Amino acid sequence: MDSPCAHHDCKHGICFQPPGRNDYICKCAPGYSGKRCEYLTSLSFLHNTSYVEFEPLTVHPQANVTIKFATDQENGVLLYSGESQHLAVELFRGRLRVSYDVGNYPVSTMFSYELVADGNYHTVEILAIKKNFTLRVDGGLARSIVNEGPNEFLNVRAPLYLAGVPEQTGTKAWKQWHLRNTTSFIGCIKEVIINNKLSDFLQASRVRHKVSPGCSLYQDQDDEQEQSSLDPCHQHKCQHNSQCIARKAYGTYQCKCTQPYEGKFCELKNQMVGSQRDKGVNEERRERNKNRQRNKGRKRSKKCKKQKYRDYFIEEHGCRSKRPYKMAKCVGPDTSESGNTACVPTKIKTRKIKFVCPDGTSSRKEVEIVRKCGRKKQKNIWG
Repeated sequence: MDSPCAHHDCKHGICFQPPGRNDYICKCAPGYSGKRCEYLTSLSFLHNTSYVEFEPLTVHPQANVTIKFATDQENGVLLYSGESQHLAVELFRGRLRVSYDVGNYPVSTMFSYELVADGNYHTVEILAIKKNFTLRVDGGLARSIVNEGPNEFLNVRAPLYLAGVPEQTGTKAWKQWHLRNTTSFIGCIKEVIINNKLSDFLQASRVRHKVSPGCSLYQDQDDEQEQSSLDPCHQHKCQHNSQCIARKAYGTYQCKCTQPYEGKFCELKNQMVGSQRDKGVNEERRERNKNRQRNKGRKRSKKCKKQKYRDYFIEEHGCRSKRPYKMAKCVGPDTSESGNTACVPTKIKTRKIKFVCPDGTSSRKEVEIVRKCGRKKQKNIWG
């Protein structure tokens, strides 16, 4: 009698016959899903020019897109559809930045509360109903903006791009200020749902540029539950009641030993630990180290420093500086040991720079640039 796998129809996977059964199941290759592994639903984006191109987004009567993704990069394009009007979602300094324009000036923008560049999976939901745009991250508090004006719907016939844009499209989007950067998203997109339909990248995408199936670099919690063998601590070699600590980002683990054991797997016994004299010395040494670390933490927590970066000066109505400038901000926690103090600028320099606006006008305006930072006592506004 032939095995059921002799005539299987697994598309992108292997045939497996469970013991004691007469049928078979398909074990899908990374990135593929479905009973016959016929759908490609997960992709890795590992190049700064990667992207996927879809058909233009249907916005009548509304458009909704849900993306489940993981990344540890703070900047990158996540979703873009644009010509003169546009819809853009990108990672900017670890948060999601949204820019929405249905043809009503000025452009509407907002940022997510949540930081999402931490290597964990996050789910972003976007909903566009006429001039209203809503963003929600991980099922949390929804944020909305309205692109007020006479136009009601987004009118874009260009393709919808996921996780990046072609070079020519990116250059045009950046010049029109639709995007703050044109670098592709680097990480994994676990699934994409467009207008309530799970996207099959084999069928729905017109172009897949420099992508690979699956999400091997970012393991999902659901996958860990289904395949415990993917847990680095599954069948670990830690000995003598030591604790296995998984390093899931690297697919490895380390053993946290209990006294008197040491070594990679806590397999070695430290003979010196049994000595009372050495035990006292070790305890004294540990106490000194704790005090030293505590003092370092206190000094570090009090430190107020100037953090430099380069960016555009941007005004609320959409005008921005003609080029990026060197800037700085004061970084350091507030403290109340000797009265409330804050890390604030103590020396500021003003200079005039040229601003350009979306309507083509330009002007020179005075801006403030932080030169020095320090601590100043704050007044108690609560009395």
